[in-house]
Amino acid sequence: MADSRKRRKKPDRWRQSTTSQRDETAWTPCLGQALYYVTGVAVMCWLAAKYSAYLETLHENNLWFSNIEEVKREISFRTEQGFYYAYYKQLVHAAHFTAGVCDLTRDNATEHRTINALQRFNIYQEVALAAVYRLFGLQVAPILFYVRSVFALQGLALSCVFATSWLLSGTWYAGALSVVFHVINRPDTTRVDFAIPLRESFALPFLFLQMALVTHYLRSGIPRWQQRPTLLLVFLASLLFALQWQFAQFVFLLQAAALFLLAYAQLLPHTKVFSLYSVHTMALLSVTALQFFHTMILGSLILSFLPASVLVLKLQGEEVRALSLARRLLVCTAHAVALAAAMFAFNYSVKVVIGQQDDAHIYKFLLGKFGLGNPR
Repeated sequence: MADSRKRRKKPDRWRQSTTSQRDETAWTPCLGQALYYVTGVAVMCWLAAKYSAYLETLHENNLWFSNIEEVKREISFRTEQGFYYAYYKQLVHAAHFTAGVCDLTRDNATEHRTINALQRFNIYQEVALAAVYRLFGLQVAPILFYVRSVFALQGLALSCVFATSWLLSGTWYAGALSVVFHVINRPDTTRVDFAIPLRESFALPFLFLQMALVTHYLRSGIPRWQQRPTLLLVFLASLLFALQWQFAQFVFLLQAAALFLLAYAQLLPHTKVFSLYSVHTMALLSVTALQFFHTMILGSLILSFLPASVLVLKLQGEEVRALSLARRLLVCTAHAVALAAAMFAFNYSVKVVIGQQDDAHIYKFLLGKFGLGNPR
């Protein structure tokens, strides 16, 4: 009897050892994958920090910026660069920060009349940097904090380029390769090393962040629970981008047009495109509110293109695929004409209602370039 019990116990021990071996085998790929992602993120952060330091070194070697007098540092900000920096300096040296912000809303030193500088110009980044500088009581010179903050943002831009390539390729090696190409072609991608206070120096990092988030959202395998948080982050990135650069509306117009073409060609789900259109609209309307209801954004082409493109996509239907090539081209042409007509009709109606003519000079300039009108 004892021998028979021993024989029955041996298979139990064998099953337990086999189960533990399977558990160890199952954990090994998970640990390897986690180590792979941690290494990729670490490389991305290291490259971003090195790129920021590299840009600061280029600027320092060019101007010996940290060792020259304050007035010479400010003189290095030529043309509109010094104009934007002056608002930051005004807020840093104001007796009270809130009083300095109120003075910006009643600015009588910039033009011949009193204006609201927060409405007229994109200077919220100067307000934010001045608030951070005063809140933490930093000991570094205000201008050095300003410059280094801009260079830190360029590190964010590089990390977003890295992340976008990683998402598209599935490997962080492609992200590292994209960073190499970005740095090699730096003179063609940024002017930040010699034109620091320009609006694009602040805004473009948030555009790259928005593009990385949109890339993640448009992936076919994204879980449902990640979609809403991703859209919220896209909204915040779009808001920060549009708030800091007056030309963001034209970038959004190109982005919306690309999404429309992909949705029209049935390469993207209409629901995801409509969600991104809603995010664009909310971000631009939020910027309008923060800029004291500046009419230029309300009368922009992007806010007219979005409802027009939604209307065309709703009218597209599934029966287009069954048509012959000639009829399909005819339908596509009709939809393109309908899109353009609806967009300009919406735009004209909005401008008539709000009485907006701030961007008239842009269209006169374009017509003059094509020899279709007098630009003056």
